[in-house]
Amino acid sequence: MPLGAPSLEDEGEFEICIPITLSNIKDAITFGNVVDGEVTFTVNEGYCGIGLHLSSYIYPDGFYDPRWNGKPYEKQELYDDLYDFYTPGTYTISVDYPDCGLVQIDFYTGLHLGDGEWEEATVITPPHHSHSSNNNDPSWNNTRKLLKWELMIGEECEIPTGSLTIMKELYNSDESLIEEDDTEFTVEVEGPNGYEETYTFSVDSPLMLDELELGEYTITEINVPSYYQLMSMDPSDGKVVLDEENLEATVTISNKQLLSRNSLNLTAMCIDEDLAATSTKWRIWNESGEDVDYTYEVVGTNISGSGTIPAEHTKEARFDNPYYLVLEAPHPSTVIIRWGEEGKFSNTKASTPDICEVPVEDTGSITINKELMNFDETPILEDDTEFTVEVEGPNGYEETFTFSVDSQLVLDELELGEYTITEINLPEGYRFEYMDPSDGVINLTEENLEAEVTITNMVEFQEQTGSIRIVKRIGSSNGSFQAGVTFTVTPIEGSPISGTTDSEGEMLFENLPIGEYLVEEVVPAGYTTNLAANYTVNVVANETVVINVINTPIEDDDDNDDDVIVVIPDDPTPQAPPEPPEPPEPQGPISTTIISITPSVVEVEVIEEEEVPLTPIVTTIEEVEEEEDIILDQEVPLSSLPQTGEGSSLLLYGLGVMVSTLGLKLRKK
Repeated sequence: MPLGAPSLEDEGEFEICIPITLSNIKDAITFGNVVDGEVTFTVNEGYCGIGLHLSSYIYPDGFYDPRWNGKPYEKQELYDDLYDFYTPGTYTISVDYPDCGLVQIDFYTGLHLGDGEWEEATVITPPHHSHSSNNNDPSWNNTRKLLKWELMIGEECEIPTGSLTIMKELYNSDESLIEEDDTEFTVEVEGPNGYEETYTFSVDSPLMLDELELGEYTITEINVPSYYQLMSMDPSDGKVVLDEENLEATVTISNKQLLSRNSLNLTAMCIDEDLAATSTKWRIWNESGEDVDYTYEVVGTNISGSGTIPAEHTKEARFDNPYYLVLEAPHPSTVIIRWGEEGKFSNTKASTPDICEVPVEDTGSITINKELMNFDETPILEDDTEFTVEVEGPNGYEETFTFSVDSQLVLDELELGEYTITEINLPEGYRFEYMDPSDGVINLTEENLEAEVTITNMVEFQEQTGSIRIVKRIGSSNGSFQAGVTFTVTPIEGSPISGTTDSEGEMLFENLPIGEYLVEEVVPAGYTTNLAANYTVNVVANETVVINVINTPIEDDDDNDDDVIVVIPDDPTPQAPPEPPEPPEPQGPISTTIISITPSVVEVEVIEEEEVPLTPIVTTIEEVEEEEDIILDQEVPLSSLPQTGEGSSLLLYGLGVMVSTLGLKLRKK
């Protein structure tokens, strides 16, 4: 049974608890300070229970004003609240609070702050006799009794921000994508707390907005250029919400180009005979679907002006409803018309000397379009490469024309009949892909006065390659070049390629597909190389990787005094010594060697290297004393050695004695 209610003990006696009121609350409850959102308290024995709060509050606007009477600053926001009814006993309770900013912890009874307004706390009391209840105690009505409080000032909270990316997509009037365009568009961005900014951006430079306050943003395109119209926006209403779960957002605005380089067409026309001496005549048609403002000028003169061609003067209506421009500029003249924002698009034509004697009836026209694709079949929308076609028609008509993706070929006032279009002299780097119609043959008839031919070409794939150049030297980076050394380069996937260095010590491997290559050397005998094992290089397009390889001669530095080779000749008969040669020029340190000679074999073993002064060659063999030095400073040509089956010469016998003596002398040292 809860404390505070009457209970029947041994002989029917009742135990009554003392109600807790504002006047005795400090006697009824013993409590310490609130520390780090935690408090320990005791409801003393003999008292009825009480409902208590432990609440944490934050100050979003950074201002705090704690009140000693228990009423907090009214702009506080409740962060966490713990409320319960406590009977006699000792308790430790705690609440959560943020790690940063201003935080206040209150330990109290009575009213609490909920949803920004003061609310009366639910009073929880146990069953009791009417005379022991505090339920009707007027002192509790609309009261908040603060027992203890704690104010904590943490680090400044890092307020999360978001980012917004606004992309622009542009399409031609035929809804083909425009991949590059520097036309600037303007958007207005509205957001929380009065945020309102205007920005300009383009296809080539998307708009990036960073460190935005979280909330809802509305993007509106304004001041759209006159020759574009809005197609779509994603999201359709231009609204995005940045929150802690969605810190980044993207808006894509798509526009369709109403005007393009193909919107207007300019054609030189024949002139009436009475005007031929002073004027030229031009025809313009309009394929944009709307009225188009244009300007014109006659090249090399001060003749210029402007006009508006109505949308009704289309290509289809050019005969029945033509739009003419007659200028007081005699033939020959060249006219340029411009249209679009700041004259972005233009068309230039030279005049014709033709005199309109008899109106030409029943003539047709052929439009030849050029489409280009990359080798991956993506379209090339702008390219001034010129292509050539040969057009053959009735009555010996045969003409050659050049045109490009940027300037379609329009042939007007053609005699009716069959025409064959053939592409010739294809530019290097392109290949013919297909033609529509496939045979290039069209018929102009009274029922079909206009025809189109589309020729599609593809850029040929060109493999990207690079080179490896190996420079081979002896001894050091400044040493002499070494020719005849074999190197092999092997791609990660592919067959090895080998080559040999030339007289300049170079080997050039050209036209290597880009990628990683293993470089290996067939090291010549008697040398070591600085080229590491498993040495690889990366070949990049249109570049040459240069590898400097140094080979160092191997020197035998065996200091074992016992390795003395004595050659005993078969025939010890001494030979007459040869004439002494001229003493050689001093050349610094030389190697003292012992030569062991066997039939058809010459073995050279370096025993010791020392400074030996150059003196005239000793040409006689004398008995060796300890003080004597015998210098061997003469090369024995291999041609003087005995061949297999031949006897040894007396000269070689003498040489053997000299070598043996020298070995004994070195041994004594």
